[in-house]
Amino acid sequence: MRPRVLLLFPGSEGAAAGNFGVPQLVGLASYLRARAGADVTVVDLACERALGRVDFTRLFEGPGGAGYDVVGLSCYSSFDYLPLVALAEIARRVSPRTVIVAGGYHVSARPGDFVYDGSPFDVAVVGEGERPLAEVVASVVGGEPMRGRVLGPDPIEVLDDLPETDWSVLERYRSVARRVASQVEIYLSRGCPFDCAFCMEKAKREVSWRGYSVDRALAELQALHAFLGLETWTVYFADALFGMPKAWRRGFLSKLAERDFPSLKNWLLIRVDMVDDEDLRLFKAANCAPGFGLESGDPGMLSIIRKAGRLHDYLDRMVAVSERAAELEVPWGANVIVGHPG
Repeated sequence: MRPRVLLLFPGSEGAAAGNFGVPQLVGLASYLRARAGADVTVVDLACERALGRVDFTRLFEGPGGAGYDVVGLSCYSSFDYLPLVALAEIARRVSPRTVIVAGGYHVSARPGDFVYDGSPFDVAVVGEGERPLAEVVASVVGGEPMRGRVLGPDPIEVLDDLPETDWSVLERYRSVARRVASQVEIYLSRGCPFDCAFCMEKAKREVSWRGYSVDRALAELQALHAFLGLETWTVYFADALFGMPKAWRRGFLSKLAERDFPSLKNWLLIRVDMVDDEDLRLFKAANCAPGFGLESGDPGMLSIIRKAGRLHDYLDRMVAVSERAAELEVPWGANVIVGHPG
């Protein structure tokens, strides 16, 4: 019998709400199906609530009431911590034998918040989850389920080695997707080598930029379109840093423009000091809108944040890029942090 795995995302509130796709869990599910022979269910509580009242006991009992061998809970930030502890406690009560795993940025930064004496969690995963979760599944299959362990980091070095993303794991939510979100997320790369003081990406330990090959990235995007139909959606390339290598970035944008992809708009996050006139032209051709991690207009604050080395030039670059983007009619956005320590 195939091991049964539940991967659960608690949903997002506030500014993070309005996105569909949970690509981190869809990718994990695709990996566990292909490489660990697991039967995987993905639950996004934001979508689940759109289907009706959520019965958490029944949720963790699973189809047929047999329970799950492994339950993975995604803790994006400290905002999710208390809800996740409550969910883990319910899962533990419903199925005491289940191995309960926590992953995500908060877990990577503070694994001791999850693995301790009396914790409802059995395993904390630091960094990327594919290989550690497959190890957890293997422990269950082998008859010695993991308890009290911190796993990782064990990153994927070559993203093209990953199995194709199987969006059908979200089939249950296709009918309500547009009711809960206007934007769908997809990952085309991992990692960011910059050292901004506020950023959670460093918690994963592996910060090197790794992307799909350009053709594989386009195939992943096409697979999402085949599943969801993107004519009425904004697409968010949710990478920590979009297209760090110039050759990759321009190759991808050029091919995306050639395909005349049907999404309403494609958003991405990039550093303003990586962008020049050619990039802006390609953003326009590929129907892309860049989001810039500006963070602050104060050079002193940027120094505290460790945003860039040449701070006055950095802000001048923001002004120049914004003016040129307006001339080319390229929409853009900027992240600004209010209340950073210091």
